[in-house]
Amino acid sequence: MGPRHAYAIAGRLRQISEDLLNLNQGTLYPALVRLEQQGWIKGTWGTTESKREAKF
Repeated sequence: MGPRHAYAIAGRLRQISEDLLNLNQGTLYPALVRLEQQGWIKGTWGTTESKREAKF
């Protein structure tokens, strides 16, 4: 799957759950921050497909 920003992760979760799991940004972003702080994931800044800065 490769690096994904939070919006893309939310979309993929919605897709594979067939719209049963629809997380909003207020839920997903804090969870990703906690995972990064604990060393379980590593985030890097990059540019999205729409040319916006995002953490992947």
